[in-house]
Amino acid sequence: MAKEDKEERDRVKAEARLARQQQRSLDRQQRSEDRQDRIRIQNEEKEKQKELKAAREKRDRERYGKLVLEEYCAGKIVRIYDKCFVRVSGVIIGKNDAPYEKLQAVSGDADVAKKSGLGRAAVAGMTMGANLLFTPNKRGDLYLTIVTSQRTHLLHMEAPNQSNMKSMHKIATTCKAILDATAALHVSVETKPDSSGDIPSKPPSTDFVEQLQKLAELRHSGILSEAEFDLAKSRILGSSGFDGTSGFNNDDNLRYEDPTTVEAEQQLVDVILLDAPRSLIEVIKTIRQYTSVGLAEAKNLVDNCPSKIADQIDRETAIAFMNDLEILQAHVEIR
Repeated sequence: MAKEDKEERDRVKAEARLARQQQRSLDRQQRSEDRQDRIRIQNEEKEKQKELKAAREKRDRERYGKLVLEEYCAGKIVRIYDKCFVRVSGVIIGKNDAPYEKLQAVSGDADVAKKSGLGRAAVAGMTMGANLLFTPNKRGDLYLTIVTSQRTHLLHMEAPNQSNMKSMHKIATTCKAILDATAALHVSVETKPDSSGDIPSKPPSTDFVEQLQKLAELRHSGILSEAEFDLAKSRILGSSGFDGTSGFNNDDNLRYEDPTTVEAEQQLVDVILLDAPRSLIEVIKTIRQYTSVGLAEAKNLVDNCPSKIADQIDRETAIAFMNDLEILQAHVEIR
């Protein structure tokens, strides 16, 4: 009897041990399947983000042109595009969220001089030489002003070094070259047919922007005089089918205003968010990119659709705003 009881207990233990092993195997299989599902979902989300990014980059290239220059100056990153748009952002914060802005004018100026040896020696005596180690041997200021259709960016740096001044000149000359090319292109487009009724040929491309930029750099370096620069510029524009003296002025603080752009900016409209998709984070991020609202206010606008997310902005910016949201599958209306 005792032997049978022992055999029965051994059999029950063996069955329980087998059941536990089977359960552990099932648990491992379930965890493996869950992990694979998570990886699959993450990969799908990454692919979706890549597609959205590629679509946005393609649309930006078509709308704003290719990147001509990306330069660091006075704590900011300035990116210039060949269709006369700029982006000004911080080095880290907001680097990829800076809006595209229509370039209208630019000016740069730097006034730098070496400090006197007597003055530095006197300060060195008071600071036990610390000023010689931690303060530059120059004094002065660098100012770079970029005027766009939305705001005026004033970049300022005290006691700039040679690299900062070079960056400032590159940004200023590139902006002016883009403005020159855009103004000349506008003049060519506005050209009327001659008396024979022939329609003007298609305007040439803006590949000569690089030539204008090089000319401007030669002028700033003193190799070319102002008269030589104007003559060379008119030749380049003339060989491209443009009148290099029409549609813009030649002073340092160049300002060009496209009449069609000015007319469009005078048409102020509202942007209404009718419905938002599941990717709320991207929608909120886009709203904050085009407006000055905070995170909580942007989330409240998305949660309470339909809602007015932009009030009385120019039509060009409103259309860009709407297109960015529609890429995220949001329903938007301009009124």
